[in-house]
Amino acid sequence: MKAVDKWGLDKVTHFLAGALVAVMAYLVACMAGATQAASLATGFGLSIVAGVVKELLDERFEWKDLLATAMGGAAATVGLIILYVV
Repeated sequence: MKAVDKWGLDKVTHFLAGALVAVMAYLVACMAGATQAASLATGFGLSIVAGVVKELLDERFEWKDLLATAMGGAAATVGLIILYVV
């Protein structure tokens, strides 16, 4: 596999992980009785926290990985807003 392909796959994985964390945290917060806004904020916030923790545990902190994770969390949050709020 080429280095460019591997680099791209890594960022896609970070994006999907951020989206997954955001959706799962949103659902857990909703089931716990949090308001819609609080659930959305929890989902997005925990996707950021997960990205930061993952990068701190890596050998080298990569801002691009954190950005990809945050973008996944943001995309999932926007999707949830469109799906459930609008």
